[in-house]
Amino acid sequence: MEKVIKPGIGLGAVKFGMTREQVSEILGDPTEIDVFTDDESGANVESWHYDEDEASFAFDEEADWRLTTIAVSGDHYEFAEIKPIGMPIEQLITQLESAGFEGLEEDDEDDQVFYSFETGVNFWVEDGVVLELQWGPEINDEEEIIWPL
Repeated sequence: MEKVIKPGIGLGAVKFGMTREQVSEILGDPTEIDVFTDDESGANVESWHYDEDEASFAFDEEADWRLTTIAVSGDHYEFAEIKPIGMPIEQLITQLESAGFEGLEEDDEDDQVFYSFETGVNFWVEDGVVLELQWGPEINDEEEIIWPL
């Protein structure tokens, strides 16, 4: 699997908006599948975990079971030519600003999450260190998903 994170688009050949079948053709069968109900929307979500790749792919019932979220936790993934997993959050903020990105903002309700409005990427942090990146497709002003396909 390609390790370059593409905000709003996907991860390598896997693109937001793909069906479960399309993702399976690219990545093979997942190690584990979890099904849960989204707290906000009440819709069912199916999350495919690929343990060896340290990646998860979520398909949302409200989006006709298309891919809506990707999360990675391996230190081999790249975002803006930076490998953020395992990096202190302050160092990541400095490197992203040097790369021309606006600074990250800390979530008011959850001090373990930093996010970038510019890229749509969430950075999950514990003890000041980035543990996971999570992102989805772009959303327009009417709050509709812009599929990259």
